[in-house]
Amino acid sequence: MRNIYRWPKTGYRSNSFKTEPQYIEDFFNEFYSPYKCLFVTRCRVAINLILELVGINRLNEIFIQPHSPYCLFEAIGKQSVPISVSEKHCTVDIIYHQYGYRTEVINQKRKNILIEDAADSLILSSEEEEIFPNNGRFCVFSISKIIGADWGSIVICNKENDY
Repeated sequence: MRNIYRWPKTGYRSNSFKTEPQYIEDFFNEFYSPYKCLFVTRCRVAINLILELVGINRLNEIFIQPHSPYCLFEAIGKQSVPISVSEKHCTVDIIYHQYGYRTEVINQKRKNILIEDAADSLILSSEEEEIFPNNGRFCVFSISKIIGADWGSIVICNKENDY
C-alpha cells in the first residue's frame, strides 16, 4: 500500500514561529498611522465582525458587486441578505477592489456604511485616498492572499471609535 501524505512537509515545526498577534497588529498600526488596525484570522471573519459592530441583522440587505468572490457572498449570507442590484438602497455597501485596481463609487446613492474590500490588494500607502478611495468606514485586506501566509487579515478603521 502506498503511503500518501496529503499536506506538504516543510522544514518548519508549528511551534517554531514566535510572533504574537499583537506584534503584527502593532506593525500595521504603525505602518497605516494615523488609522487603527485590527488583526483577524480571515477577511470573511473581519467582515462578519464589522457587520456585527454596525448592528446588521438577518433582515438587512448588503450590496456587493455582481462578480465578487464566493467567500464574500458566504460571509455576508450568514448574517444578512447579500444583494447585487446596484439600484437598491442597502444598509451597508461592500466595494470590492480586485488585484490592486480600485473601484470608485460614482453612484450618489452610496452614502451609507461603506466597507472597502481590498482582500487581494497590497496597500503601500497610509494616505486616505489610497486606503479609503470611496471614503469608506473600514478597509479589509488579506495577508494570506498577499504574502502567502497561512492566515491573517487586517481591518483598517477610518474612525478611531470603531477600533
